[in-house]
Amino acid sequence: MLPGPSNASWRLPRDWSAQVCRLRVGAAPLQVFTGTHPLGDPLWLLAGWLQELVRRYGSVPAGTVVTTGTWNGLAFAQAGDLVVAELDGIAEARLQL
Repeated sequence: MLPGPSNASWRLPRDWSAQVCRLRVGAAPLQVFTGTHPLGDPLWLLAGWLQELVRRYGSVPAGTVVTTGTWNGLAFAQAGDLVVAELDGIAEARLQL
């Protein structure tokens, strides 16, 4: 997966309960989800994860990839599928399997 363009608006106060996520897996129909991450604000999750990691191990190595879980539950994909997820106003991610 390649990084997309930078988007500083994710730092603005955001109503996560109104956040729209669009997901397409391969040729399956587009799925649209509205609402928040199951545990609320994903930035809060990141801060908690970072505090626990530093407490246990002292630091986070450069280049560490971090996720805060799934916005829309488990999606099934298979080899050859293009997976596209877009969070309105934040970013789009694409992964070719």
